[in-house]
Order: sequence, then C-alpha cells, then structure tokens
Amino acid sequence: MTDATLGARVGQTRLLALILPATGALYAIYNAVQNIYLPASLEAVDPARKIERLAIITTLLSVASIVALPLGGALSDRTRSRFGRRTPWLVGSALAAAAVLLLAFRPAYGVVFLGLGCALLWFTLNLYQAAITAVLPDRVPPARRGLASSIIGLATPLGLVAGLNLAANLGPRAGHLVLAAALVVLTLAFVLGAPEGPSPVAPDLPREPVFGRRLLAVFEGFRDRDFRLAFFSGALFFLSVLLISNYTYYIFSDYIGLDDLPRHDAAHGTTVALTINVAVWVPTSVLFGYLADRYRRHKLYVVVASVGMGLSLLFPLFLPTWTGIVLYTVAGGIAFGVYMAVDLALMSLVLPDRRRQGRDLAVLAVAGSGAELLSPALGGGIIALTGGYGALFAAGAVGTIISGLIAWRIKGVR
Repeated sequence: MTDATLGARVGQTRLLALILPATGALYAIYNAVQNIYLPASLEAVDPARKIERLAIITTLLSVASIVALPLGGALSDRTRSRFGRRTPWLVGSALAAAAVLLLAFRPAYGVVFLGLGCALLWFTLNLYQAAITAVLPDRVPPARRGLASSIIGLATPLGLVAGLNLAANLGPRAGHLVLAAALVVLTLAFVLGAPEGPSPVAPDLPREPVFGRRLLAVFEGFRDRDFRLAFFSGALFFLSVLLISNYTYYIFSDYIGLDDLPRHDAAHGTTVALTINVAVWVPTSVLFGYLADRYRRHKLYVVVASVGMGLSLLFPLFLPTWTGIVLYTVAGGIAFGVYMAVDLALMSLVLPDRRRQGRDLAVLAVAGSGAELLSPALGGGIIALTGGYGALFAAGAVGTIISGLIAWRIKGVR
C-alpha cells in the first residue's frame, strides 16, 4: 500500500468518524421535537384537536423542508470560499438552528407561535442537511459509498435514540439547550477535524443563479429516468413509513392502549420500542453497507428492504398489542437498517450531473420531505374514514412493497 493510498484511507476514516456524530445531532433534534416535544405540547395545549393540529404543523414542517433542501444544495454548490463549498453552510445553519431552538420554540405561547417556530427550525435544519449530505458524493469515491452510506445512515438511529431519551428525561428547556449545544459543537468538530479545503474555481462548476433561467431548473434532474425512479421509489417508501411514525405517540396511547404499554406511558413506550428498533437497525446497516460495496448490489438491497418493511407492518395490523409492536419493531428494524445502509449510496449513483451533486442529491432528499407533506393529511384521512389506526398499517404495507417494485426498474445500478 502506498503512502498516498494509506493517507487517503486515514482521511476517509476521519471524515466518516466525524460526520457521523454531527449528522446524529441533526437527527436527534428532528426526533426529539417531532416525536416527543411537539405532540406532547399539542396535547397539553389543545387535547381535543391534537391530531388535527399535529397534521397542520407537520405539513408546515414539510413545506419548510421542500423549500430548504434544494435551496441549500444549490447555494452550497455555488459557494466559493477558502473553507470550501459546504463548510460555511454547515456552520451558519447549525448556529441558526441552535438559536431558533433556544429562542423561538415556545409552546406556552400558543399553537400558532409553536407552529411558526417549528417551521423556522425545520428550514434551518434542512439547509444543514442539504450541505452535509452533499459531502458523500463530494468526498467519498464510488467504490466506498455503500460503507460510507451505512455509516452516515447510522446517524439516523443514533440520533433517534439520543433525541428520544433526552426528550423523555429532560424538560423542553434543558433538552433544547443540550440539543442545540451538541449540534454546534459536533459541527465544529467535523469542519475542523476533517477540513474541506478551498472551493475550486473552475469552469465546470455551476456559477449561474441558483435556479438558472427558470424557477424550476433546480429540478432538471428529473429528465433522467433512473433519477425519477429513485425519487418516486423513495417518496413512496417514506410516505408509507411516515403514515405510522407520524402517529406513533397516539397509536400507542389510543390503538395499543396505555394498559398494555411499559409503565403505562405513551412517551416511555415510544422510547422503548424505538430503542429496540435501533438495536436491530444498527448492526444490520453496517453489515449491508459492507455487502453492498463488495457485491455492488445497491438496488437489490433496496428492493428487498422495501418488501420486508411491508411485511413487518402486518404484525401490528393483525396483532394490535405490545407484542405485535415489538415484532414490528424488530422486523421493521432489520428492513429499515438494510434500506438506510444503501439508500444514500443508491441516490448518489443516479445523480445525472456531477457539477450539481449537492443540488440533485438534495432534490432526491425532497422525496422524504414531500412524503412528510402528504402523510399527515393522508394518515388523518385514513383514520377519519376507518375510525381507527389499523388501516394505517395496511396502507403502509402496500405502499412499501410498491416502492420496491419501482426501485427494481432502475437500470443504471444493480
């Protein structure tokens, strides 16, 4: 092994070791706010209309994400500085998100203030997400993207566990302070410990206005067939999963019932179930990230994971008890671990324009935000029409399986 090769590997190892906790801090905020702080606040302020209020605010969060993700990717693509393209946006958006979390998120001021504060928080967090996601195609070679995708993907379960445990054990004020400090400190550790280097000024990098000559030029990647299929497959997968996860707190309290939950508490039951899910998810993700790189079968694993997730959703449908939830969290954790191990790598391999990787990868990430936009209304409509939560699991099972069939049609990736 040459010194250059060894140095490259050491650099990649440092990059992944530092990007994991920084991304984990991002997902800790997402999960603490959306799964605990927000629904609990709404239940305290207006329990009779909690589902309706949650649907409205979740829709606002999705709109903020849909705007901020491609905007953040396009802006960071164009940025020229001695610190690189992504670094200024990572540091700036981390500081902005921390400030919003500490100053603007005040549930006691009422539902309107709560919704606007959360939307502004989501906007800044998605600017951050667009910049940090673009690091993968920027700085990781294609041959290592499966492993890198699985490691970065671990930020989701680790952030989920950290965020939920913080939210379950700390009040909003202390929890927000810890989460804000973690995001800023870990971001600085990443940009200083694995510096990006100056932005190259070259004719092959985009220099036109963010949206080009047309407002919708940011979505021009949809001209590519594989790009379109990856987008719609991901959108349907996350839409199907979010039908359930958006209402986890209420599914536990109203569908399973408090008497059947650990400590007879919905917040604790949510934390326990998701911790079990993550305990299965993490080793599965690492294993399949390695296998995806070794055998170059990213698409196949996405298909298998999508179908597996659909089957796992049948457990709570036919067994609406804590046992059914545990079976679902284990089986779903395996499926989701496989999916998250290779999904980001698959998306990076269908990008049609290497000059605009930040923008196009952010557009693919909009699939998840678009699912967040649609899922509250769809989920609320399903609950209203059927009179219960069971139909959410049936709809989610069908949707994830169809998502896998769409992904199977991608031709440029095995």
